[in-house]
Amino acid sequence: MKILLLLVWLLILQSVSGQGLPDGWHLNIKAPSITSYDSMISHCQSESKNKHIFLDFFTPGCPYCYQFMDDFNRLHDYLLQTYGEQQIAIFKVNGWETAILSQAFRVPYYPFFLYIAPNTPSCAPSSYFNNDQRTFETMLQWMIESAGHNLVKKERPIEGEKYYDFQIGERDKSVQSDGILISKFNKVIRDFNHRQQRLDELIDNFTIALKGQDMNDNIVKIGAEQNIVGYFVAGLVVGALIASILMSALLKKIKQSIAK
Repeated sequence: MKILLLLVWLLILQSVSGQGLPDGWHLNIKAPSITSYDSMISHCQSESKNKHIFLDFFTPGCPYCYQFMDDFNRLHDYLLQTYGEQQIAIFKVNGWETAILSQAFRVPYYPFFLYIAPNTPSCAPSSYFNNDQRTFETMLQWMIESAGHNLVKKERPIEGEKYYDFQIGERDKSVQSDGILISKFNKVIRDFNHRQQRLDELIDNFTIALKGQDMNDNIVKIGAEQNIVGYFVAGLVVGALIASILMSALLKKIKQSIAK
């Protein structure tokens, strides 16, 4: 009962202090909402049971919640883009609308953040964010440390390179778009792009060498032409020697045939 009265008192204080905040600002928090105790239990036991769950408790009249919203949205995007929805689940909880959840998790103030480890059907929190410095960096550090070494980063394409994904259609259902096949395909594409880039660089260097932009290039060019003439003359001499040797061998064979 005391906890419930404390929550009511906090809500009244935040309602007064929250005057002047934009109407409906909390709708811009990117995380989906948990709106009931049953919904929370369902996520822990079914939909998100294998995921790392993070909860953001807030109230619409909380100025500190409003001030942290942009950093929280950055965290939301970063975690999902880096680790994927298969590993991470982030939810927001409106303390005004779901006071039963605030009471169940013993929320002492707003905003309040907690972590629930995978395979925790009771939804019992594993850790809480207790740092007075509430920033993107401190919150991210707490989230990563809470999850331990169990998070695996998604493989992302190198910036500037093309990234190809399989599209399954009615006429090509035989293509398997599982993560392993896509990963192998993109590695081949990246290797091809790298080789193509190296080839382009070689062609550019060769083109620059042929243009002869200064005297050194002209000297090299003249020297190359002289070498070509020299090679041509040497080729003629060698060809003449080979022809002479073949002719001598042919005459010798003819003489042997006549002698017989």
